[in-house]
Amino acid sequence: TASERLDAGLAKLQAAAGEGEEHEALDELKAALQAGERAGLSGPELEPARAALRKAEWRASAASELAKATKARNVEKLRAALEEAEAAGVDEERLQGGRGGLAGGGGKEALPPAAQGAEKAPA
Repeated sequence: TASERLDAGLAKLQAAAGEGEEHEALDELKAALQAGERAGLSGPELEPARAALRKAEWRASAASELAKATKARNVEKLRAALEEAEAAGVDEERLQGGRGGLAGGGGKEALPPAAQGAEKAPA
């Protein structure tokens, strides 16, 4: 039934969140929600799945932004992305990667790795 499909989608999403692999589970939960709507399930029956979907999409977006900010090596953007990722519940492994990028940035903004820590050349 549609209700069972929703329950299965939620369970898969929760399991995937622990492994940091939500993308496929998100798609499955979206499909289950659509099936539930077509089957005539009411708002209260669908709301837990909708809430889980919103949270998972937020977490996936925050993880993506964190990866971009880490790669860009921009301290300001990385700090903001880490804050958002922590609030969204991004897994600790990804957070540690971002924190490592922040620690490795040396407080310098948007410098390439070769330039970080380089002394200013005499004029």
